[in-house]
Amino acid sequence: MLYKSSSDALMQARVSQSQISQKEFELKLMEINNQYSLYNANNPYMNLIQKHSIENEIARLKNDRDNYTISAINYAIQLAIVELQNNSMFSMAYLAISSINSFLSSEKVSSLSLPFTLQSNISQLYFQLTTSIHNPSLAMELQRLKNTFHVY
Repeated sequence: MLYKSSSDALMQARVSQSQISQKEFELKLMEINNQYSLYNANNPYMNLIQKHSIENEIARLKNDRDNYTISAINYAIQLAIVELQNNSMFSMAYLAISSINSFLSSEKVSSLSLPFTLQSNISQLYFQLTTSIHNPSLAMELQRLKNTFHVY
């Protein structure tokens, strides 16, 4: 259940990122159109309103993407804690965190900052993984996540 929740949240983050890219492209097209169109020169206020509307939509989508990403990370960390307690043979948390790391590196999500409690959970989990012999691949993915968000 936690894996599915993490995966669903990550999918929503990807959808939001796709919508952000579309809106940014729309904004660039609008700027090009404003530069070269005589029609738009006659109506600068309407252009400004449209531009601000798109910028607000981009800001809302970025907020949504960040919230979904934080949720995905939170579910994945909870899953890893459960797996560590149960001494699971196969780690679904590894798959979840690996997917999150892949998303973060491919989209270059730089504005995202993790809540302190989540940073603390990541650090504690990483410490538990490095002091035991369980799941070195999960520890490696957790290290990548820590490095991305500068968690110590």
